[in-house]
Amino acid sequence: MEPTSESKTDTVRSYVERVLELQARRRAQLSEGELREIASELGVGDADLVEVESAAAEAYTRGQGHLRYCNYGDAIRELEDACSLAPRNVEHLHALAQAHAARYRQSDEESDLTTAIALCNRTLAISATHEPSFGLLAGLKKSQAKPGLTKKGWLLIAGVAVAGGGIALAMAPPRDEHAPPPSHAASVAEDASDEPGAPLAGSPAGSPAVEKELTLDVEWVGREGLEFTAVQSQHNNYDDSSFYRLAATVKNTGTTEVSELKLKLQMLDAAGEPVGLPESVEAIRSYEAMLRPGDTAGFDQLHRSSHEAASVRMTVSKLDAQPAPKRYPDLVDVPLAWPDGLRPDWDLKVGERSHRVSSGFSTSNFNGSFELRNVGDRVVRGLKIRANFLDAQGKQIAHDETYVVTNQEPPLPGGQSRSFVVLEGIPEGYASYQLQVVSID
Repeated sequence: MEPTSESKTDTVRSYVERVLELQARRRAQLSEGELREIASELGVGDADLVEVESAAAEAYTRGQGHLRYCNYGDAIRELEDACSLAPRNVEHLHALAQAHAARYRQSDEESDLTTAIALCNRTLAISATHEPSFGLLAGLKKSQAKPGLTKKGWLLIAGVAVAGGGIALAMAPPRDEHAPPPSHAASVAEDASDEPGAPLAGSPAGSPAVEKELTLDVEWVGREGLEFTAVQSQHNNYDDSSFYRLAATVKNTGTTEVSELKLKLQMLDAAGEPVGLPESVEAIRSYEAMLRPGDTAGFDQLHRSSHEAASVRMTVSKLDAQPAPKRYPDLVDVPLAWPDGLRPDWDLKVGERSHRVSSGFSTSNFNGSFELRNVGDRVVRGLKIRANFLDAQGKQIAHDETYVVTNQEPPLPGGQSRSFVVLEGIPEGYASYQLQVVSID
């Protein structure tokens, strides 16, 4: 008798739960041999493993979402699950290495550094041409070789070494907007002149003077329906390196919903010729909130550059969009709880655009889309919101914390709004959710 669809689902669920249980018990990834042994024991065939790959992809997507919003613990948990279910997937392994590297930069835990290095080496053992892993590994080893390296120094190493792999300032927690821009002071000669336009220490004799700090013009070669605004375009030159920071917004002025947007950043010299290779910028990721007509998305990234850079050209390299409905349902107001002492100075409103709960293998998945509106006068530079998931008796059974406004994007002034999503695995018994502010500045 052929197994029923329900029995196949139960078998795959048992396989996934067994793998994740063993991983949690051992605190280590399982080998491919062990995975085959479990699959054989439970009667999981090649066709069933397609569902396993789907579960791995879902865990990877959730992990990337947590990583995007600096929830490193949740990111590592989801990405470990993804790697356990698909142990030879280099993108999953690399993302897990990124998460450990980011948490190391935040907490200085040596175990995160060594784990990130091991994951990079494991990724390269599978794919000897995986450039993002080479870049991340180089930065990690520099940090390992310099135990006194400051967190700001590690941020620069991470931002430079793996910019091609998608990490720049996106890996940092909320930044103090009043602090000076990232510097590379350790590499600047102490006797270098501070005067604008003065030659950099180490510049060839007779070479033209190179200004230490410049604001570069940004040329937008975009698509109809997308409005680009450069909030900050800062180029810093040092004796042995240059860095370029771009903080920008993209507004959807068209009639489509944008689900994914990738941009290409190309540095240009004074003659308008390309300098170096282009960098990829993920302005809107597929797992983030859909950019509806009128919505604005933002990003803030740091890239390694060249003394020759004089301007920047931004082009669209990937755009996934579909026609927007003629009318959206009205927002559902969501009460926002505040810690004692915070609310009097802020006036924020949250509306639910949509939410759904889908069944998973051992848990269900909550996917909610929300809109934050700053209806006050104060500028929001950082905001972390916690979603509490409750059962029918009002008891909390799970929670998730999300950065809604971070240093990855420009601040949120009064009169503007920003969309965000909440993705979380929730146990059986879920009945409702609540939102509360964790921190704001």
